[in-house]
Amino acid sequence: MENTTVELSDNHQRMTITVSKEEYLAERKKALKKVQSTANIPGFRPGKAPEAVVLKMYGQGLGFDETYQKVYSYFNQELKEKNLKLLLEPLAELAPEADFTTGEHLAFHFEYALEPDLELSTEDLHSEVLYQVYLTDEEFAQELENIKIRNKKTVTTDDFSQADGFRVLVHTSAHDDHQQPGQPHDHAVVVLKSDILPEKLDEFKSAFDQQNTEIRIAEFLVNPDDKKFSELTAAHHLHFDAMVRFEDPSMDELKDLIFGHSRKFDNEEELLSAIREQIEKYLNEDALRVYIQHIKTKAEAKINGIPKEFLEKWWSREEKNKEIKFESIYPQLEYEIKSNIISKAINKLLDIQISREQVRDYYVNQHLNSIDEEKREALKDLIVQIVENNLNDSRQSETMYDRVYEEALFEKIKSVKTNPFQVTFTQFKEILSNQK
Repeated sequence: MENTTVELSDNHQRMTITVSKEEYLAERKKALKKVQSTANIPGFRPGKAPEAVVLKMYGQGLGFDETYQKVYSYFNQELKEKNLKLLLEPLAELAPEADFTTGEHLAFHFEYALEPDLELSTEDLHSEVLYQVYLTDEEFAQELENIKIRNKKTVTTDDFSQADGFRVLVHTSAHDDHQQPGQPHDHAVVVLKSDILPEKLDEFKSAFDQQNTEIRIAEFLVNPDDKKFSELTAAHHLHFDAMVRFEDPSMDELKDLIFGHSRKFDNEEELLSAIREQIEKYLNEDALRVYIQHIKTKAEAKINGIPKEFLEKWWSREEKNKEIKFESIYPQLEYEIKSNIISKAINKLLDIQISREQVRDYYVNQHLNSIDEEKREALKDLIVQIVENNLNDSRQSETMYDRVYEEALFEKIKSVKTNPFQVTFTQFKEILSNQK
């Protein structure tokens, strides 16, 4: 075999590999012998049909697949020897003048894009500021309050003065007389006192007491166009359910929400300290993501020579893609390609490698830590099996790998950026706001 390479544009080449007549005919001969030994052709005993008969039945292209496999291996070997990295899989094409009868003019064209060079150094990492975010006492108190607000409990009450609003059961289609309000198909919408026009509040309460479902609720609302009332306005009919008020979760409930049932704390002070630590952990993960994005943005500016012409050919190779205009998909395609190049450069710099075993162990430990300690050993084998099953699902597996990779990336960056710049949560929000 021989090859010639032509530069089509930056990082865009075509390699032509020529197969000699003798090479092809030798492959065809081997393929013919293999088929001949098992061919069951009428008029001949199995495996005894003459070569000419077998060739006529199976065609002159016999041996093509074997030849192509050798050509493709040769192509990959050439890339390896020249230390060339492909951006995407190549586009292969057989020369139109190829003659399978004689074995002459057999040539394969491989058109491909090369991955642009991108080298990152520790200097690139040190050129960006990594922030370490901490909460002041006031900020922690506010964040704790926000958590309580997001997790308020809804409880019923008969005391109008203590109620925060009214729970209304909404039905979007008719039901028969045997179908009672409050069944799963009903949607519950809470109408707060503050949602009701002040001058209409007493009238609304009266309609509630009388179970007068003929009223037009929209006429009572301060903002009837609010999306949260869309089910009310689209309702076939409704039922008044109960007056409700909101309660903050207890500290025990808050503990279970944040840490699960298995985590134990000796006292409230220890719990609050753990909550604070958890909030700061999430904030610093956000700070790391911001830092990584800045590194990636700078790295992206270093990437040149992505061959658009090849990408268009590559995209159009499948019939289904031809329905989508290339210009509309190109920005996303270019972004994905650059992101992949940058990720590989970062992984090479920081020596990040994620194995299936690492992912499995990470998620097994996550599950075990959410279970009471005395039950962990008994449930471990079951949890391992569940995690293995999840890893066998391509979608779940991708998400799981991404999470473990992100944590590994965070740890590597923290090992390089050992002296991050400390800021309060308020200062961090201001920094992010100024960067937009």
